[in-house]
Amino acid sequence: MECSTETARRKLRELHRDGVVDRRKSGRTVVWWITEEYDTDPEPVDPDDPLFADRPSFASGREDLSESVDDVLYRNEA
Repeated sequence: MECSTETARRKLRELHRDGVVDRRKSGRTVVWWITEEYDTDPEPVDPDDPLFADRPSFASGREDLSESVDDVLYRNEA
């Protein structure tokens, strides 16, 4: 993980307060786990939802777009 130990500890304490994880301390070690009560998928995705329907896609017509994306985004095009 790319964060400090204290940042991870603080986030785990928040998740514990919200009921997402539980913890148990044994000596100097704290073990964390996701609680059984926590619903990781509260609203399953409805595949028939129009939000997930096929949408038209658009192309720029440029072959080298991936190589010059910064120039295009920041208006440095030649």
